[in-house]
Amino acid sequence: MSDEELRAHPRYVASPPIEGEFENVAITLVNISVRGALIRHEDPIDGFKGGTLNFRGGTITLHAEVIWTRSRTVGEGDAFESGLMFTQWIEVAQGVIDRLSRADSIHLDVSRPPSMHRGGVL
Repeated sequence: MSDEELRAHPRYVASPPIEGEFENVAITLVNISVRGALIRHEDPIDGFKGGTLNFRGGTITLHAEVIWTRSRTVGEGDAFESGLMFTQWIEVAQGVIDRLSRADSIHLDVSRPPSMHRGGVL
């Protein structure tokens, strides 16, 4: 089953990309949902750990854990993508999504609709 088939909540794409940091590593926010986010970064993140995701000059902060990381070749160099799972209440992440949406910084990803998995919501 693909990642798209397991999604239970809408994803929002950052357009243009939103720069920030996760535990002192410069990141670009690719997409976000109430459960987590996809980030890109040039420097590796040490291990699978929890930390703070900051963007918009530190005015937006979410606590998250790294769930997975993969290496990607981008242009002439290597980069990384990591999946983060938020460790705060869904309402906190929803507040961030609402704020970014009102600022027209994120847009609903209609190419990846949420779905049900085994009769329940993930």
